[in-house]
Amino acid sequence: MLTTTNKQVNKSVAASQAVEAFLAGCSSGVRALRARARTLVLEVIPDAVEQVDVPGKLLGYGRAATYAGTICVIMPLKTGVNLGFARGARVSGS
Repeated sequence: MLTTTNKQVNKSVAASQAVEAFLAGCSSGVRALRARARTLVLEVIPDAVEQVDVPGKLLGYGRAATYAGTICVIMPLKTGVNLGFARGARVSGS
């Protein structure tokens, strides 16, 4: 059985508010693309930790709230978004 504590809910709400504040200056098209990319990331990694990196201008997703735990990032741009993968150069081509 899956249970959710008030602490988890509050953390989730705070994270959503931080993401929305981060994206406030983006166009509606960029926000829509970011939402689609986020949905895809969370379908593939449902337990991902979502983080806002304001200085890095990106949203990070990973197994832990650390750079070492980062799996991928979504970087909003003026007219689109980039989806980047941590250690992507090390991914096998097979």
